[in-house]
Amino acid sequence: MTTSTIRRRKEQVKPVTGKVRWLRPLILGKTLGRIAITNANHETTEYDIGAFTDNDGAIQGFGLAKDDDEVYSIDTAAGFGWTCDCADCQFRNRECKHIRAVRAALAHAGITVPAPKRQEAAKVRVVNDNCCECGKSYQACDCTI
Repeated sequence: MTTSTIRRRKEQVKPVTGKVRWLRPLILGKTLGRIAITNANHETTEYDIGAFTDNDGAIQGFGLAKDDDEVYSIDTAAGFGWTCDCADCQFRNRECKHIRAVRAALAHAGITVPAPKRQEAAKVRVVNDNCCECGKSYQACDCTI
């Protein structure tokens, strides 16, 4: 019996591009807003957007919900940049369309999100900080998982 190894071609990941527009303004602490994100293929998806705040009213993140009840959470208080729980942000370790759209929409609406308070970094043992496929750092890696 022989075995063969199939080597998959690495898919080139295209940069995140698109447009965002407000359909209903977000009023912090009062009502949800609604935005429309149009991707590079001219496909538009609408999301309800709400802000997560702490007890003092400081913004900690945002929630995006599609009409089919798919929800994405954006954490703005992580201390090392905004993160989203979507697959693009989690597995490719890059800023996804949700984060870019929320940043652009907030800037257009004049809503600023202050940088999070600096916290002492947790001591984490890093085993390998480079991609095993291309050897680049995970921040610069475009490999697909």
